[in-house]
Amino acid sequence: LLRRTQGLPSEPRQSAILANEMLATERTHFATHKQVYWEIGRRCNFDCSYCADYIHNKTERHRTLDELKTATNHLLSRFSPGSLVNFIISGGEPTLNPDFMPWARWISENGHYLSMHSNGSRLPEYYRELVRYGDLNLSVHFGFTKIEKMLTNIAAITDEKVQAEESHRGHLEVKIMMPPGFRQQTLDLEAKLREIPHFIGYCTWAIVPVRGGIGLNQLVQGY
Repeated sequence: LLRRTQGLPSEPRQSAILANEMLATERTHFATHKQVYWEIGRRCNFDCSYCADYIHNKTERHRTLDELKTATNHLLSRFSPGSLVNFIISGGEPTLNPDFMPWARWISENGHYLSMHSNGSRLPEYYRELVRYGDLNLSVHFGFTKIEKMLTNIAAITDEKVQAEESHRGHLEVKIMMPPGFRQQTLDLEAKLREIPHFIGYCTWAIVPVRGGIGLNQLVQGY
């Protein structure tokens, strides 16, 4: 759809999932680790229209560090004794939990890996440390994301990866959530991402069409 708006040829591909009206997919795979998908809490500081009520709220209490460690140890002992695990973490907004960073650090120190989802609303130094413990997926939500702050965070993470060339840093992917009517804002943001020094060489981005309770035909017309 975006290529078409720029007068570029589309790249159609046949897919068996078209009948399901699926608009975007994500592959999260770690060949040497078992996978644990974990929503560690519903608390979120955003209220996006395309996020279901049962996924986010502003009231759920945060799990303590002891609770998170206890749950992790249960998973490790019962699901993957002696095996490494990739913990794929989402919420809510997991970084709102004041114990999230020490928990992430503890998991990394024990040899496991993290793939973390965040709305990018923390400060740059927070994400500079977090990317040391695993992959980061920062999602842009128009109407809630402060774009300049997000760009500053992305630049800081990219710089952290550049400065740490000889040591491990996780991958950064920026997901631009594009509801109907936000085509130009999406293209403008993509252009700004390309301007961040070293971003293209060290990070990736994805444009994710999103919708609420509307059909696919309405969605295409809306974009």
